Parts: sequence; structure tokens; C-alpha cells
Amino acid sequence: MTSLSYQYAEALFSLSVEQQKTSVMKSELERFISQFEGQLKELLSHPKVAVSDKKSLIKGLNLDPLMNHFLYVLIDNQRLAEVDAILASYQTILDQQTQVLRAKVFSSKPLSKTELEKIKIALQTKLKRQTLLENVIDPTIVGGIKIAYEGNVVDHTINHFIASLSETLKA
Repeated sequence: MTSLSYQYAEALFSLSVEQQKTSVMKSELERFISQFEGQLKELLSHPKVAVSDKKSLIKGLNLDPLMNHFLYVLIDNQRLAEVDAILASYQTILDQQTQVLRAKVFSSKPLSKTELEKIKIALQTKLKRQTLLENVIDPTIVGGIKIAYEGNVVDHTINHFIASLSETLKA
């Protein structure tokens, strides 16, 4: 996530708050990104295609007018390639505003729904925020789990325990 993409995301978020379309803009940005492949990407990225033609292509996608204008700005500033990073930044801003925590739970095997629910409840209780979990399978983990969120890591893996024990024995 670059600071430039974050600035564009902040601008879009501010405008979407004014028009009460914060989740609509996220959906529209996701919809555009899903269509921004193949020939459309080539045309919108090609330097010899006129800006007016690029804007006509955007208009033909039938997106929300606010999203159209936002994409026009990206075209004018030659920043359309940043659209994925802008979406990631927009999601971060939206999560901050709605008090949503996104966390990754690393484990050696897929966790059951019950296990994930217990972890989710524990995080929600501790951090007092709605929590969304993603279970990431890491075959290097011998046992236990590691939880990563907002730059924090809670490591309850056997790997971590063994490393700590090894450091203690060296001292």
C-alpha cells in the first residue's frame, strides 16, 4: 500500500461519505477491477489511446457516476495502474471507520468453524471490535496457531515455543 494510493483512497472515501455511498463505492471499485483485465486493461493502459476514448470506455461500464469521475481522475493523472492498491487502502479506511478488525489465523491445518468462532469471540472481547478472520494454512507450523492483525502477532505455535526455549538455554 503506497501513500499515493492511500491519498486517492482517502479522497474517494471522503466523497463517498458525503454522498452516503461508502459501501457502494467499494463494490463499484471491486466491479471495475474485476472487469479491468485483458483487452480493457490494454486499452486503458495504452499511451496512444486518447484520454477521451478511455473515458468513453469507462462510461460504457455503467458504474456509479461518482466512480466514473474518480476513474476519470485516475486516467487524467495516469494512475489507473494503482487501482488495486487504492482498493486495499479504501478497505483499510472503511474498516477503521466501521471498527472492523481483519485478522489472519495461521495454522498447520484448516481450523474448524467452532475453533475459528472461539478465536473470533476472544479477539472481539479483547479488542471490542467486530472481527473477520481468515484461516491461512502454513505447513511450516508444527502445531498451535499464530494470529496476525494490524501489525500485531500473537504467536502460540510450537515453533515459537521451541525457539524461545532454545534462546533461554543459550543464555
